[in-house]
Amino acid sequence: MTIVQPIQIQVAQNVFEAWDKLGVIGRAEKLEKALAAFSDDQGKMAQWQIDNAKREIAETRVMPESNRRT
Repeated sequence: MTIVQPIQIQVAQNVFEAWDKLGVIGRAEKLEKALAAFSDDQGKMAQWQIDNAKREIAETRVMPESNRRT
């Protein structure tokens, strides 16, 4: 193994950590900015994937019920 490979792995881990910290919505915003680089069909598929991720795996907040009797 050369010294380059461990450095590449470390760089990849650092980039992944930064990407992961963005969360689903942050990553979706960055990906949506790149949609113009795709063809029409590719852009539609990418947008569908982004929308699906926001709907299915993004963090949601559960609102407490306010009309509950105690």
